[in-house]
Amino acid sequence: MKKVLLSFMVLLISFSFLSCTDKCKETRVIVTRTPILHPFSEIRNSVKALPARSIQDPGIICEKDNYLFINEVKKGVHVIDNSDPASPRFVAFINIPGNGDFVIRGNTLYADSYSDLVSIDITNPSEPKEIGRINEIFTFGMFYNVQWQSHSDGLIWGDFTEKFDSVNAGCNDDIIVPAVKALRSNLTIIGPEYFPKATKRFAMSGKFLYAISGYSNVQIIDLENGVSPVLIQNFTTEPVLTSINASGDKLFLGSYLGIIMYQNTSSGIPEKILVLPKTAPCDQVIAHDNTAYVLQGSDSFCSTNPSALSSIDISKNPPKWMKTYMLEGPYKISLKYPYLYVAEEKKGLKVFDVTDDVATDQHLLAFKSDIKPKNVLALGKTVLVVTDDNLYQFDISDPKTLRQLSSIPVKKANI
Repeated sequence: MKKVLLSFMVLLISFSFLSCTDKCKETRVIVTRTPILHPFSEIRNSVKALPARSIQDPGIICEKDNYLFINEVKKGVHVIDNSDPASPRFVAFINIPGNGDFVIRGNTLYADSYSDLVSIDITNPSEPKEIGRINEIFTFGMFYNVQWQSHSDGLIWGDFTEKFDSVNAGCNDDIIVPAVKALRSNLTIIGPEYFPKATKRFAMSGKFLYAISGYSNVQIIDLENGVSPVLIQNFTTEPVLTSINASGDKLFLGSYLGIIMYQNTSSGIPEKILVLPKTAPCDQVIAHDNTAYVLQGSDSFCSTNPSALSSIDISKNPPKWMKTYMLEGPYKISLKYPYLYVAEEKKGLKVFDVTDDVATDQHLLAFKSDIKPKNVLALGKTVLVVTDDNLYQFDISDPKTLRQLSSIPVKKANI
């Protein structure tokens, strides 16, 4: 097995003394940190169904046939029987090392497991089973601002061994610079650390899964055969890719140019249409017909825009901005047309009627200010709202009245 050559040196202790000739000398203790290479078998032998457990750090949420599937960032997916929203019941936990995103099509759940794409049969949600895998489809990702990388012999995901050495040098000698250069020559630099929790990697449109797989690459995977998904090809777009979302037959890719809109085709190969002006890489976008709703400035890691909700006419090129409504610290939006749900962390949960695209702020239907939401997902007659310590479920059969049905405790993540 190849040894990983990545290393960097940190000055730990430094002291100096004068020699008998009054020349300045210095003894320095440095630490060499070498990333640990984990064999692929370590993750591939770990995907399995485990007993249900409490939620610690919820990420992606999906619903299927009265079941909720909730990502535990970096660890796997919770399976919850939600047939009675007033009394949700945990039934299983799917252990998936390095899982940050997933989608569901038919009776198959597709999840990333660090470098691999795993197919899991959820016909019986309480007994999920791995049924397929595409190995080494992803090259790197991010969890809690720590980058992991795939190498020919395994994975590096942020843990190190340490070696301490003492060296003698003149007071003005720079012994740290060569080590830094060695690090940079062996490390893929992907730009600022813009992912606060996990890479938003997946978007599904029809039978196609689009997955960010590298610095500026998106893999296209045909999911028609649930057991054996087929990798069609990848396409290259503008760097640096930060997120991907699908809405109808359109794809929205967050990049350093802003949000790029693609039109999907029957072949699965999307065609670039336009770049949404005045957008940032991590802005969230949801589209309905010819209108895109953009949540701006929701992630300080990659946006200097003020927090705002904007509606944009995407039938025109260039797009026409119709309305911008200023917000305070929003996190996520979810659309169940004609109702838009805004998780505005500093204020609360807001519900808008967006039938009139140019007067969104004038149609606030409900405002729940006693919670500080970080995520929201509208499911039809219910809406899920994630806070630091709870996952709430509200009845929204009447959007003007948010009636709490249940709450599930969320433990603090031990990062």
